[in-house]
Amino acid sequence: MHPLKLAQLRFFCAVVEEGSVAAAARRLNCVASNVTTRLRELEQSLGEELFQRERGRLLLSPTGRIFYREALPVVASAARLA
Repeated sequence: MHPLKLAQLRFFCAVVEEGSVAAAARRLNCVASNVTTRLRELEQSLGEELFQRERGRLLLSPTGRIFYREALPVVASAARLA
């Protein structure tokens, strides 16, 4: 497992909360390919799939649901400190 980056957690939480890569990219003020890259890096770092990809849709995997519950307070704490 590689070290996780706060940006990866922010991007992951944004996708979960917005429901799509495109909406997360708008929220984060970046391009969708950047979001996709961060998600891929995060999944590779963890060695787990956080989303199930079905017909162009991203659905949280069981691991993704657990990871979101753990990542959300980290991202919220970092936002308060910024």
